[in-house]
Amino acid sequence: MLRNELLTIIIFSGIVFILLGTYFHKHDQDSWVFNRAWMPVPEWIIYSALGASFIIIAMISILFAI
Repeated sequence: MLRNELLTIIIFSGIVFILLGTYFHKHDQDSWVFNRAWMPVPEWIIYSALGASFIIIAMISILFAI
């Protein structure tokens, strides 16, 4: 039961991050996250990728749990 609730929370948080990335892409395109390693990255890409990775991790966990 707890595992299902945690996976649901992970999926919803992934959706929230993707929506946040979409908001930044439409309304604040000048916001940048500066990565010291190699290049600046737009903030909306960070949020969208984080949300997608949360959803992918949850889906992989569901596949292995079945």
